[in-house]
Amino acid sequence: MLQAARLLTIFLTPLVFWGAWYVVPDLLAASGLRWLSGIVTVLWGLELWFFQRLSGLGPQEALSSRENERLVYRLASIRRRVWWIGGIGLVCAVAIWLLVELQLPTSAPIYAAMVGVLFGISVSYLILIPGWVNESQAFIDEVKRQEVLKKRRDEAAKVLTGGAAKSK
Repeated sequence: MLQAARLLTIFLTPLVFWGAWYVVPDLLAASGLRWLSGIVTVLWGLELWFFQRLSGLGPQEALSSRENERLVYRLASIRRRVWWIGGIGLVCAVAIWLLVELQLPTSAPIYAAMVGVLFGISVSYLILIPGWVNESQAFIDEVKRQEVLKKRRDEAAKVLTGGAAKSK
C-alpha cells in the first residue's frame, strides 16, 4: 500500500507541477521555487523525531537473547533507511536549489516537471515515516504484551507450585 502511494506521488507531482506551469507559469519562478527546497527541513524534522522514538527501544528484558538480537538488527536496518531518506531528501533539495540558482529558463514545461520529480521524491519518502512509526509502536506494544504475559505465567506458576506444596 505504501509503495503504491509513493509511486503515485512520484508520478502525480511532476504532472501537477507541469499543469501549474501551464496555468500560472510565474508560480515556478526562482523566487517561488527556492522555498520548495525547504521540504528537506520537514523531512529531517520527522526523521529526528523518529530517531528519538527509536532511542526508546533497545535490548528488552522480556525478550530472549535471540529476539533481542533480531531487535538490534531490525533497529540498525531502520536507522540505515532513515539516513538514506535524509540523504535523498537533501540531494533533492540541493538539486531544486541548484535549478533555481542556475536560473534555467522556466519557459519549458520540462523544467516544471524536473522540479516536480525532485519534490515528489521528497514527499514520497515522507509517506514512509508514519508506517515506520506504526511498525516501531507495534513492536513496543508486542514487547509490553510479552512482559505482561510473562508476569502472569510466573504468578500462575507460583500459585500452582504453592498450592501443590500445601496439599502434600
